[in-house]
Order: sequence, then C-alpha cells, then structure tokens
Amino acid sequence: MRGTFDTSELYWTITNFVGDPVEPGEAQSPASTLELLQWRTKYTSDTYPEDLDTTSLGLLTMPPDPAIVHSILDEMHEYIDEDGNVQAYFDKSRPRVDAVIALNVLTLFHKYGRGHELPDTMEWIYNILINRAYVNGTRYYPNAEWFLYYLTRLLHMSSDPSLKERIEPPLRKRVAERIGVAGDAYCLGMRVLTCNKLGIANYPDRQKLGSIQQQDGGWEASCMYLFPGAERKVGNRGATTAFAVKALENWHVHGQSI
Repeated sequence: MRGTFDTSELYWTITNFVGDPVEPGEAQSPASTLELLQWRTKYTSDTYPEDLDTTSLGLLTMPPDPAIVHSILDEMHEYIDEDGNVQAYFDKSRPRVDAVIALNVLTLFHKYGRGHELPDTMEWIYNILINRAYVNGTRYYPNAEWFLYYLTRLLHMSSDPSLKERIEPPLRKRVAERIGVAGDAYCLGMRVLTCNKLGIANYPDRQKLGSIQQQDGGWEASCMYLFPGAERKVGNRGATTAFAVKALENWHVHGQSI
C-alpha cells in the first residue's frame, strides 16, 4: 500500500461492516430502533421511517443490554410480509424488501440465538444465492458483492452448524466466480474481504484494488446506497478508503507491502 492515510476514525464508522464490534464505552448504544436519515431527509419523502437495516447494524455494532435487543427483535417480527420476508421499514404503509437488508436482520437474529424464527427469509436468501439473483445488486445496494459479503458475515456470526453446512459450499462457488470481475474500490474491497473470510485466494482483485489507490493514500468514493425512487446513488470516500485499507492490510507481495 503506497502512501499513508489515517483511517483510525474511519474504522469506527464502518467497524461493523468489516466485522469488528465497537469496544464497550466507545460509543453510546442504541436504546431503540434507528433510521438511516436521522437529521434530514434527501432523495425521499419528508417523513422517513425507522428501518430494520440501520437498526440491525447499530445493535450489532454497539449492543445494548440483551433484554433491549430481544424486545426489538420481537418488534421486528411484526414487519414480516405475506411471503415470510422481513421488510425494510418499521412502517406497514411502506412495504419494501431487500436481500441485503434481510441479511443484516438475519445476522442480528442469529447472533442472539433466534435465527430459526425467520425460516422463510432464510429460504429466500438461499434461493437468491443458488439462482445468482444477486448479480445486478438489490433494490438499495448496487452490486453483487453486498449480498455475498453480508451472507459470508452471517455465516461467520451464526452458531448454527446446519446453516454453514448448507450455505457455505454454494457460497464459496459463487464468490470464486466473481474473482476478476470489474468493480469500483468498494466492490473490490468487499470481494477481497469476503475471500479472506472464506480462505479463498484472490490475487487479481487485491492487485487491482492496490493499483487504484490515489496519490493522497485514499480511494475514490464508490456507490454505497441507492435511492431508487429518485434514481440517485450515494457514496463516501472515507468509507470506501477504510474498506480498501481493511481488505489490503497485512498483504505482502515479494516481501513488500503494497
């Protein structure tokens, strides 16, 4: 990795994305549900409901007392559609589903020993994996790597051996298929981290990710989230850089760091 780039604060920002929980006392734990657009809305309606996605990430990153978590899991049960899939929002007048959001919710349920309570959602995820229905991204997330990364994260955090036995073999095949596919820095970072977690060698994408590092040590902003109604894409250079740094740390080629 050439140059230097201080990502100490950025690691906190995306700590749960890359799999490391925040240490107790570093931040205030959420006491209830959360919303993506906490201060003001943009690219969407003026009234924006609390969502299961941000809430799941918040509870996984800064876990409060388990009793609070279980009470929120109980509430999430009220937002399952007629197909048995968890919805995106704590608002029944705004029915939306997204596979990446579902994976974040499933990860939270599995972490607290309640993954078995969402069998239809898990079956939906399995079918998406088997049929490669993730290749063009999801409603809110722009590419295949989001789905594969968060499914790998679910397996890592779940204590259910039957889940790993069923999901890991096809997941490894699908992840291996993505090696060398074109993508931006965020996409490549997620892919490399997924391969690292599964123990899959991925030299081409590591090399490509290192080669697009900017002169100041960072990486260009990549699309992280979609607002489909407004046809807008949003990204963040800091988060992209932190992901890239995490993906490439401790990687050496011929004894030299890149």
